[in-house]
Amino acid sequence: MSLAFDGVVAMSSGLEHGYRPGEIQKILNDAQSILETDFTEVRALSSNLEVIGTAYRNPEPQDKTAARISVVRLGCQEVPLTPPDQFTLSTEELLSNICSASENVDLMLVSFMDPETFGQGRSIVEEIPGRVECPVINLRDDIYAPQAALSNLLGIQSRLGPLAGKRIAISWGFGSVFPLPTVPHSMIAAASQLGAKIRVVAPKDFGLLRRVIREAEESAPDDVSIEETDQFEGAFDDVDVIYALNWCRLSDFQHPERNTEYASEYRDWFFTTDNTPENGLFLTQAPAQTELLASQKLLSSERNMTQDWLKRRVVTLAASMAYLAPSLTNPPMRHLI
Repeated sequence: MSLAFDGVVAMSSGLEHGYRPGEIQKILNDAQSILETDFTEVRALSSNLEVIGTAYRNPEPQDKTAARISVVRLGCQEVPLTPPDQFTLSTEELLSNICSASENVDLMLVSFMDPETFGQGRSIVEEIPGRVECPVINLRDDIYAPQAALSNLLGIQSRLGPLAGKRIAISWGFGSVFPLPTVPHSMIAAASQLGAKIRVVAPKDFGLLRRVIREAEESAPDDVSIEETDQFEGAFDDVDVIYALNWCRLSDFQHPERNTEYASEYRDWFFTTDNTPENGLFLTQAPAQTELLASQKLLSSERNMTQDWLKRRVVTLAASMAYLAPSLTNPPMRHLI
């Protein structure tokens, strides 16, 4: 498969999300249990995990923070497996280095973001499981951010119960940060598998990756729909949850300076207590872009779940690590990429 945007091409074996419906629900339930109790039980379940290797290229600071806390909470030691950024390795050299190091760790956390070639990070992540001697968890690549997405779904489940039948809007919003839409992609893939009804709300200039939506539709239950609209007004009247983010234009991956110009036409894509459901939940990426993406009144209300992002991220990753722990000694080895 080839991904191409504005002359940027990355080869990949596929965009499979890597999480099965039963796995997603198991991880969410276990993470919920940790929230309601503590880490004692999950630490016992993952007692065979002692050394956690981390392999990163251009990782998000939030991912590193959540990973460090999760590793400590499970009583493990974190060991970096990739050289500092000042050392430039080819993709093959990087993979060989990771493969050799994997023999000395019990589980590996990976995150690869390539600033020059869209899709290259995902290609590397997909290559790793076939080369290593331990379970692998993908924190984020340039297509997906599974752990961040699962932590958002955990928050929704904690407040609303099972996700089946819930109406979730994944919406672009005005702002100034323009991250890759990795979390929206993963939320669509995971929530639809659990039976949630998805509505993607985005201007035509800021569409999501078509293949992600198509594959989510193919893997979702027959009664699950993924709607798409480029109209902001009225798009949220009947939803239970809104996840909002001012993601970048994928067609301008190598020209991020163009995002501001295109976004200026959509300043009215702004979330308030008036244009969102009275009882609906709201989520965005922390730190929230107050008075750019959403109003202070909405962000300070009980409907906003953004402020608890780190707690949810930590327990979600801990539950994921504990879920994979048995496969270290009981084949087949499982990976969450």
